[in-house]
This record gives sequence, structure tokens and C-alpha cells, in this order.
Amino acid sequence: MVKSDVLSAKVHLEDIKVKGVEARNAEAAALNQLALLMGKSLDDPLDVGEPVTPELLAGSPADLRAQALNEHAGLRALRNQVEGAGAQVGAARASKKPQFNVMLRQDWNDQNLGLDASSYTVAGVLSWAAFDGGVNNATIDRVSAQRSELVAKLRQAEEGVAYQVTDARRKALEAEEKIIAREAGQTQAQEAQRLVKKRYENGMATLIEVFGAQAQLDKANADLVASRYELAVNRAELKRVVGVLAADHL
Repeated sequence: MVKSDVLSAKVHLEDIKVKGVEARNAEAAALNQLALLMGKSLDDPLDVGEPVTPELLAGSPADLRAQALNEHAGLRALRNQVEGAGAQVGAARASKKPQFNVMLRQDWNDQNLGLDASSYTVAGVLSWAAFDGGVNNATIDRVSAQRSELVAKLRQAEEGVAYQVTDARRKALEAEEKIIAREAGQTQAQEAQRLVKKRYENGMATLIEVFGAQAQLDKANADLVASRYELAVNRAELKRVVGVLAADHL
């Protein structure tokens, strides 16, 4: 082994040490963020379970969009607001119509204790505000405008959710194809690293080539891990935008 190979090995070792420190810090930061999301103290230990990969939500894009329109909590809330605004419009319009009230009354006026001297009263009152200075019309216009604004907001939200469903499903399918490619790349990088190492042992390759092959394999492994993470996130995102994401149905 020549001196240049020794120096290259030392440089490679120091680079690996730096990457190890960066990886540990990234893991610690991720655990701290998880603790904050769970409302726990940063000093409390976290028991992290095994990785979870959600199943791909079944159904065609059209079926998933229709399901999202029915299941999405935000859309249901907006529909309730539209219904409430519609009720306000109806109440405002009803104030312009004639109002008829009926009263029924029964009295007992016996001089002694008893129920012999009873009387009945029946009354009906018809009222109608023929002129109110335009107050009712202004109220109707105001609540109608509010309802129209909510209807437009609901339509925009529905279109946004439909787009999110289509985009999330597309990304989930794309992530599946990436994993297939990354797995093939990992296999090829492992074989390349094995062959280069064999050549080096036989004196037909340099240590730099060994480091290059190992770096290529490390990248292939990292890319595969990232693709699996991307797959899990995109599948979970699809369930979220459809409105069926739950911890017990991942």
C-alpha cells in the first residue's frame, strides 16, 4: 500500500466521522420535534416504534375525489356554514310576510272554590310591516351576500380538495416506481462495490476506486431509505386529504 492510499483512507475516515455526527444530530432534532408535537418534555425519553408504511388507498381518482367531498371535515364544516347562512336568509325573508298569532285562554271566576264558572277567550292577531324604511331589504341583501360568499368559498375548497387528492395519489404512485428503481440501483451498487473490492484485493484497482464504489453504494442505500419515507408520507397524505386518516388505520 502506497502512502497516497493511506492518506486517502484517512481523509475518507474523517469524512465518515463528520457524516456520523450530522446523522446523530439530525436524529436528535427529529426526536425533539416529535416530542414537541406530542406535547412532551424534551427531557422525556421517547420509545420510537418500527417504521409504518400505510397501504395505498383503493379506488380510482374519481372515486377518491367523491369520497373526499363527503368525508373531508373542512368541507363538512363549510357546508354547515352555508346551511346556517341559508337559514338566516329564510328568516330575514319571513320577516316581510304577514304574521298571524293565535291566543287561547280559559279562566275560572267562581265565588267559591270550584270550577263551575269558567270562561274562554280566543284571540287572533294579524300583523304586517307594510313599510320599514328598507330595513328588511337591507338585512336580506346582507345575509344573502354572506351566503353567496360562503357558497363560493365552499366551491373553491371543493376544487382544492379534488386537486389535492389527484396530486397526492399521483405522488404515491410515483413513489412506488421510485422504490423499484432505487432497489435495483442498490443491487447494482452492491455488485459494483463487490467487484471493485475484488479487483483491489488482486492489485487491479486503487483504493480511490474502492472508496468511490463504497460512496456509490452508500448513496444508493440513502436514496432507497428516502424513497421508502416518501412513499409512507405520500400514502398518508392521500388518506389525509380524502379525510380518512386515522392512527389505527395506517
